[in-house]
Amino acid sequence: MVSDHESTRITALQTNRQPSNEDFDRHSIVRKISLLTMQYYPLDPDLNEIRLMTLLPCVEDQSRVRCTFEHTSLINPPEFCALSYCWGDPNITREITINGSSCQITTNLESALYQLGKKGYTRLWVDAICINQDDKVEKSQQLLWMGSIYRRAKEVVAWLGEEDVISAMVMDYIAPLRHSPTVTGPGSNLEIADFISFLERPYWSRVWIIQELALAKHTTIHCGGRQMSWAQFLSAFRSQERDAKQSASRSLKHLAFVNAKNLIKFHQDASKINPVRFIEALERSSEAKSTDPRDKAFALLELVYDSALYIPVPNYRQSAEDICIAITLSVVGTTSNLDIIPLLGCGCD
Repeated sequence: MVSDHESTRITALQTNRQPSNEDFDRHSIVRKISLLTMQYYPLDPDLNEIRLMTLLPCVEDQSRVRCTFEHTSLINPPEFCALSYCWGDPNITREITINGSSCQITTNLESALYQLGKKGYTRLWVDAICINQDDKVEKSQQLLWMGSIYRRAKEVVAWLGEEDVISAMVMDYIAPLRHSPTVTGPGSNLEIADFISFLERPYWSRVWIIQELALAKHTTIHCGGRQMSWAQFLSAFRSQERDAKQSASRSLKHLAFVNAKNLIKFHQDASKINPVRFIEALERSSEAKSTDPRDKAFALLELVYDSALYIPVPNYRQSAEDICIAITLSVVGTTSNLDIIPLLGCGCD
């Protein structure tokens, strides 16, 4: 999907140690490879403060992406959009400038910010940058507000990555639905194999996007320079599903198709204000991926009604093992069912 309340720094220094999961975690995208530093000033939790970034116009001979930070209260924030994305290869990075300091981020995130800047987006919330990833206290606190952030965002921008031949074809085929997002869309003329290839993009498999898309008031899906609405995507999916059923296609059981169907079900439940049981959410998302195993549980908390039974307060200072033990003991204590055990080991990179 850090010191206490002192001013902290992200200092990027290369080391020779083996990278850990935390280095590659989506919430640790600002990688430690630059010799420059960027200073984070502490957020005020009493004011429900978050950071928002503002994209600045491109300037020749400077980073493609330049931005500034501002602190704002989540109680009455200015209009902003929240980014939903997949980090990409953590070993391939590009430089951006934040408050005048250079930082390295993954090429996928840099591409997203660059494309969104070209399309006129300005004020954004991006978890990897707007949360001080070195401050576990801040990370845990901001995690409690993630649901509110995505609910309050004017728009959730889903970034699938740079386009390729198949994604361009799929996006172009779905585009005519823009003004008429009905379930009788053009999916019947779209090859199911191409649509499944589109659904196999890494973005669709990440556990954090379940909450991000489910809680959104409005979602726009971007792939390279192309975009479509959530309604258009849903129409195409329903058309593909209908055609697959009529032809008794085995595509209905393809993992990418099943994951997309579960994602849509989470979205429907949230839009109807129909929270589900925590164990049911774990079952539905069992194939979703996370680098940090703790996120397999943390990413679902805003979508369930009984999270307090299993994770009273999400805490990144708590180990994954301790969290699994606590969840297992709670399940056994309330249901005497051991089916939870295999679920806790699924979907970790």
